[in-house]
Amino acid sequence: MTSADRVARAILWLIPQADLIVMSLGLPADRAPLADACAQTQRAGVAMVASAPARGGPCWPAAYPGVIAASGDARCGWDDLSLLPGRRIGAWCASPEQGAAGMGAAATGGAAMGGASLAAARVAGHLAAHWPEARHHPELWLAARAAHVGAERRGVPA
Repeated sequence: MTSADRVARAILWLIPQADLIVMSLGLPADRAPLADACAQTQRAGVAMVASAPARGGPCWPAAYPGVIAASGDARCGWDDLSLLPGRRIGAWCASPEQGAAGMGAAATGGAAMGGASLAAARVAGHLAAHWPEARHHPELWLAARAAHVGAERRGVPA
């Protein structure tokens, strides 16, 4: 178990060494040390992606200005991104049939792999794969490539 203070210190430590910070975590309440660390990171020009639940209230650090909020979207294919309400970017989230990373269900014991934590990693992966073109405005780059994934394609309600 960790604390918001420890996460904030880790973020501050990463600033001079990172272009992109991925935070597969979320808190139900704002914490001053975390807010300050994210603000410093943004001022330093380091991109941040954080997990945000698909439903419910705000989640920090994803709710901070300048942090790209990532949510799982089961309608997405492996290479898809979607635009979700509340400035969230949706990314691949496996169904039980798909399993982890597109593997068969046998590879994961039939368990679905997904949710906001996996989505944060997928969104960061999209950015990292295209970093030379995405680095200056990562949120705009993602939004330009995201689509409203068609429910008709996946058979899942929008």
